[in-house]
Amino acid sequence: MKKKSVMSCFAGLVAAYLALPLSAGPVDLSDCFEPTVVGVPPMYAGRTLCRTADGAIRHYGQQVRKGKVARVYIESRDEGLSWKTYLADPKDCGAMQKCPWADYWLEFSNLEEDPIVVLRSKTGPGDKNAERVVLSQRRYACTRLIALPSRKRWLATFVELSCKVDGGYGAAYAYSDDDGKTWTFKDMPPVKGVRKRNPGSARDHWFCSGCEPSVLEMKDGSVLMCVRTSGPHASFFRSKDGGATWSEPWQDKRFWQANTRPEFLRLKDGRILFVWNNTQLLPELDPKLTPQGERGVAGFTNRDALHAAISDDDGKTWKGFREIALSEWRNATDWRELGNDAAQEKDKSVHQTQTLELADGKVLIAYGQNVSTRRLAIFDPDWLLETKRHDNFQKGLANISHQLYVRSASGYWRGWAGHCAWNRMPGVAMVLNPDVPKSNRGDVLQLGRLKDSRLYSDLAGAVWNFPMSRKGKVLVNARILGEGFRFTVTDHWINPCDPVNPGQQPISFAVTKKELPSPTPVKPLCDWGDVVVSWDCDAGTYKAEAAGRQICAGNLAWVPAAGFSYLHLQTLAEGNDPLGTHFRCFTSESSH
Repeated sequence: MKKKSVMSCFAGLVAAYLALPLSAGPVDLSDCFEPTVVGVPPMYAGRTLCRTADGAIRHYGQQVRKGKVARVYIESRDEGLSWKTYLADPKDCGAMQKCPWADYWLEFSNLEEDPIVVLRSKTGPGDKNAERVVLSQRRYACTRLIALPSRKRWLATFVELSCKVDGGYGAAYAYSDDDGKTWTFKDMPPVKGVRKRNPGSARDHWFCSGCEPSVLEMKDGSVLMCVRTSGPHASFFRSKDGGATWSEPWQDKRFWQANTRPEFLRLKDGRILFVWNNTQLLPELDPKLTPQGERGVAGFTNRDALHAAISDDDGKTWKGFREIALSEWRNATDWRELGNDAAQEKDKSVHQTQTLELADGKVLIAYGQNVSTRRLAIFDPDWLLETKRHDNFQKGLANISHQLYVRSASGYWRGWAGHCAWNRMPGVAMVLNPDVPKSNRGDVLQLGRLKDSRLYSDLAGAVWNFPMSRKGKVLVNARILGEGFRFTVTDHWINPCDPVNPGQQPISFAVTKKELPSPTPVKPLCDWGDVVVSWDCDAGTYKAEAAGRQICAGNLAWVPAAGFSYLHLQTLAEGNDPLGTHFRCFTSESSH
């Protein structure tokens, strides 16, 4: 009998996982406080998530059925806790929105191969007889459609489906004051001052000066728009006339963002939820060092972590900045094995989101592009308001980012792997803790270094998120057996193996055996110590202690606009360090 390869077995496990019934979620909404996965949507999110006239929730998409790509939807009648899959009628108009001032439903076609088509229905999602009106032959895809009841106006935003030489994919908007019968279309101006990748190249494909807008009506009647750019921060526009004209754009330094799509949701209690990837890219790799000399290779190494923040004062201040999703495959060794069939988007990120508020105030979120990373999850917005977090890793490394990237072409081209799918290797390990008796032995997290020329960077690291804090502290309990580690605290996700950015953050310092003594012959296994960093953003200061002794203090290198929300640990070893450092737990606490 022919033996199966390891990767074939891995692919089989993936297929088996994706075949699990969609109804295996929690039994009650009260079970969903922190983000809880409840299903797998049949397409990446955009405007495919909706409610029907009778209150059911649907997510439209496509699947391979009998060897052919078929249009389908999944439906839940218990507020997202369980889902069933149905074939969609070809005439089914899909997701639609109920007009708040008249008795009809409205939507734009979300099929990219179509020209701009407006859909109008008397009955909403599932209507086979919806009116279809072609508005333009320009190749745009609608990203958001919102109703402005005070003006009886519909406002829609679009992404242009052709890449411009000077600004990536463009953005546009349209508004209608006659119930969607006619529309005024205008292009959004490019955002100036956003980061350019490879500035010396003739055209950097992944430079983006504004696309995929999300919009939100504010309490004062203005409209806020956030667009995707190449960063480093989220870019916003504001309109005071219902979206007819827009202000000059600005970047908000509270939100890091690079080439990912933002999302707004106004909750029924008036609060605003903002969903985005609070992340940054690896430094650009010299094209000479890549297998085929390609540029832009590091451009999508920031899409494995998805975040949310919440505001109770209409966007003046924000809390949370928490990871609501980490890619479950962020350490997978070969991304070509994951979910590649004719119905699948091959980009394997956890960006591309859509949200919907449930009956009891919980939030349902659809995120991710490929079936390997696409998920439906439910969480309570109050989870974002927690002020403490603790992790001892005994349930695994689900909350830790530690990926290392393999020098390979598979993750750059859109082809079989997808452009968010650079192959990876794990950067840390769980190893036996010899301090614990064998009858009850647990594991500890080990951070070391193994030199490997196959990797973009073998500077192994561990990245951990905690609730945003302007005044607080973070603690690690550690034992140094090797060369020690760099302790960094910052306000956004940085790649674990980043060779440049950790040292440029507000708090970053080395911890060696000098600061945290190593085991001694007298106590060979018990010399653990706490490394604690406290900060005060208003005062602009920090203090670090190791084993009860102050090791450094002073002014922050720069003050994060929102506060601190990330711990980044990275090996200090320049060569092989198989022993490294052991960690028993991470703990954070906010006092402001």
